[in-house]
Amino acid sequence: LYESRTNYLKVIKDLKLNIKINNLDDNESVDINITSDKNDPVVSKKLRFSFSESGYSLLDEDSNEIQYSKYGQQIRFNDLIISIKSASLNEYRPLEIHFMNPQSMYSSFKSKMNVGSLSTRNSYFRDDSLITINYVTDDIDLGKEIINYANSIFLNQRISDENEKSRKAISFIDKNIKSIEESVETSKLKLKQFRED
Repeated sequence: LYESRTNYLKVIKDLKLNIKINNLDDNESVDINITSDKNDPVVSKKLRFSFSESGYSLLDEDSNEIQYSKYGQQIRFNDLIISIKSASLNEYRPLEIHFMNPQSMYSSFKSKMNVGSLSTRNSYFRDDSLITINYVTDDIDLGKEIINYANSIFLNQRISDENEKSRKAISFIDKNIKSIEESVETSKLKLKQFRED
């Protein structure tokens, strides 16, 4: 469950591992979301943006403005939906942003994520044993963020699955209780009839 494709793609999308901003200083940040209408795993785009206090512009290769938008509003460009919520830059300048479809990163992400079990071979509770998670990266802070987020997705999914199992069990018990109550009432009526006869 931990290693499911859906979970890994969610980590890539939510942590924006598929969006690389070039020439960004350590104390700078750009809060950007990019999604593609195409479900093509090889979608990869290099985009250029300029920024101001109130908004941002999508630029062409010659740095001419293609579209302008205020922060928080979307731009549609070909198959891409782009939204920049904010930009905290030391100086407003054009930046190159590289977008990749999350699916194109799945294999490399999976190869860096190592999931192992601490259960013994004969363990009765093999499915519920402790697991170890490792993520191979040079960026320790990013590695911690990825592991923590992947763990929270996994735990939330397990809680959701357990809640669903509990709901089904309660539903099953409720149906059986009703069936047993009806059976007891029928038996009472038969016994009463038998005594009267």
